[in-house]
Amino acid sequence: MAEESEERLVLLLGRYGILHLCRSEALETVNSVAEKGIVVQVIAQLDRRTTRFFQKLHDSIEIKHSDDLDSQGFLQDRTHVVQFLNIEENPVGRGKEDAALVIESEPFAKAQENLIDTIWEDAVQFEVAEARFSKGRIHDPLRLTIGEGSFLDSLVGALGVDDLPEHDSPFDPEAFLAAGKEVNQARQELTKGRLSNLKILGIDLTRMLRQVGNRVGHELAFSLRSIENHVEFLDEMMDWWEFAGLGRLEYGIDPVFHVQVGLDHPPSDDPDVLPMWELDDGIIEGALMTRFPKDGNVNVRRFDGTGNPDDLWRYHIIMNNEEQPAEPSA
Repeated sequence: MAEESEERLVLLLGRYGILHLCRSEALETVNSVAEKGIVVQVIAQLDRRTTRFFQKLHDSIEIKHSDDLDSQGFLQDRTHVVQFLNIEENPVGRGKEDAALVIESEPFAKAQENLIDTIWEDAVQFEVAEARFSKGRIHDPLRLTIGEGSFLDSLVGALGVDDLPEHDSPFDPEAFLAAGKEVNQARQELTKGRLSNLKILGIDLTRMLRQVGNRVGHELAFSLRSIENHVEFLDEMMDWWEFAGLGRLEYGIDPVFHVQVGLDHPPSDDPDVLPMWELDDGIIEGALMTRFPKDGNVNVRRFDGTGNPDDLWRYHIIMNNEEQPAEPSA
């Protein structure tokens, strides 16, 4: 079917689909389609054992990595969808038990195309994702949420403009000059460099810095992934965090096993102070959430501590078969 493509061919290869592709004549067919100028895209879940096989694909084929895609199939133009229903567990097997469903339906193909485009948008370029295995580092782009709600409304409020125009009105030079003067004064206030002004514009530095901290923690956990023992992992994580001069981490067992967070630079109520404590604590949160994902055997929950600088937050680390204590009041 691939050779019948006229505009676009998208391959969904999951984790080991590239091995199935390389063991068959389909690889030559896919490459020949790409040589004809047809747009060929590949979405796969990279593994250190399979990255080298992607070099067999034609240079014009764009490859992306997605952690959220493990199915296999392909989309041909906007007319055909193939979904594999059963694939031999042995990635280098002969595929005698493989089974696939072929769907020839433009509405269904269009729906699949929309889904694939969404996955493609969030997926990571092959060269970036491959660095996880060749360099042992995560180089994926970090997508930040800078705020929420209407930024237009935030700007209008910050500039002191009461209402947006809903219809055309006669030009009034005096009203125009007066309004312009007020807006300019408000804008001059915004340019004075206070961090609180960013919040007025709808930019949430607290959220952004915690996201950055989560990413640092994610990378830290990734660099420590070879440590199988959880206690050894926690020791290494805590040593790194304290060595970086961020604060102090301690173990606790009451009411359950937990990591207690103390910061050298605790939170401040001053709206013009950069909330770096969100980044510092976000590192711990990101590392623990990466090490102990939600679908695993260990549950991680974050609670407020006593409020003292050496006990600001506590991360309860609970085996799923343990009884979880009620959340303490803040």
